[in-house]
Amino acid sequence: MKFLYRCLTYVYVLPLSLAVMIARLFGNRTQIERLGLGLSAIKSDRRPLWLVASSVGEVTIAVKLIKRLKEVVDKPVLLTVTTKTGRHHALQSGSHTDVIAYHPLDIPKYARRFLTTYNPSKIILLETELWPSLMAEAFGRGIKVMQVSGRLSEKSLRRYRPFVPLFRPLLERCDAFLMQSEEDAVRIRKLAGEDARIEVVGSLKGEYVPPAPADLQKTSEYLRPWQDMRIITCGSTRPGEEAILLSAFALLCKQLRDVRMVLAPRHLERTDEILALIRRYGVSYCQYSKSAVSEQTQVLLLDTIGQLNLFYHYSSVAFVGGTLVPLGGHNLLEPALAGCPVLFGPYRENQRAGYDLLVKYKMGIPIADAEDFNKNVIAIVNDPQAESIYAARATALRQENASIIDRYIAAITQ
Repeated sequence: MKFLYRCLTYVYVLPLSLAVMIARLFGNRTQIERLGLGLSAIKSDRRPLWLVASSVGEVTIAVKLIKRLKEVVDKPVLLTVTTKTGRHHALQSGSHTDVIAYHPLDIPKYARRFLTTYNPSKIILLETELWPSLMAEAFGRGIKVMQVSGRLSEKSLRRYRPFVPLFRPLLERCDAFLMQSEEDAVRIRKLAGEDARIEVVGSLKGEYVPPAPADLQKTSEYLRPWQDMRIITCGSTRPGEEAILLSAFALLCKQLRDVRMVLAPRHLERTDEILALIRRYGVSYCQYSKSAVSEQTQVLLLDTIGQLNLFYHYSSVAFVGGTLVPLGGHNLLEPALAGCPVLFGPYRENQRAGYDLLVKYKMGIPIADAEDFNKNVIAIVNDPQAESIYAARATALRQENASIIDRYIAAITQ
């Protein structure tokens, strides 16, 4: 099984390695980190903690952990990410991470280069990050590995099942699996075996970290022309969703004159595609990176990374993407913690822990289509008690999750 995995990995990785080398020739000096080359040094004699994230969602969790880790342990921290947006978000986060780099492609040679360069004391895998070659190399050096805020969907479990003979001997050697929900714990046990140390702690996405007052003030000033408007923020939208949302919003504008939309796509490389869609629906718009909103602006395209949470704090309603198309959903709790009622589609299997909390605190509203979207937006913005009701529910949600990060930090540092 190990041989089969290596063969499949090399088939996938070799073209990527070539692409990385070509990118290097054309001036992109960071992609080569994926090969374990061009790595920045850590200026410390102490062995670092290595956090492994993927894209923006996992990086957001990593940043929360790193900020708290820096308060309680005197150790450097290495953070690796797999996507360009994740790397950008990490660099802009202000977490004081000692080194941020692209994660090595899962080839033993590349993993060894990272381990030789940094010699971490512990590797912390966030959410669904499982890297067999890295784990095997780490165990060979006596380096501890654990999973934090673990999440494993039914779809991912089906994908991993054929490789159980490869994964189980590695997962059995992990220090711990600290999972988001009981369902996640059951699934990881099917991979790791009955003897694995598995504990349900909860989702770090439920930990509320208030934005910096200066950032909130800046957003408030930007939105001043909309101060009397009801703002709908649609976050992390994916292909197929923007057309549904914009068609609904174009109709909504005919019923509510004071409604405005913030549209924040998950991937910014789709900006031109989404601008073409906005023009098709005949609504006035502007781009956050290029101009300010006016009272007449109907749609703000949020085409930067790191500001979405700030706009949730000034919104009457939120929609979370990846849920109207079969992608499993993105962070449902982020807008709820900011005080927004949250609309989401039927595809939310990757957000089970968040969904359960939304149900418990009555912060979430499922929708199926554009008609559902408009019906629920109208009901919320026309209810004079809605703002105070959802604010109280958000406060209760924050209080329940206030200690989760401390439990994770205790497990990492013990």
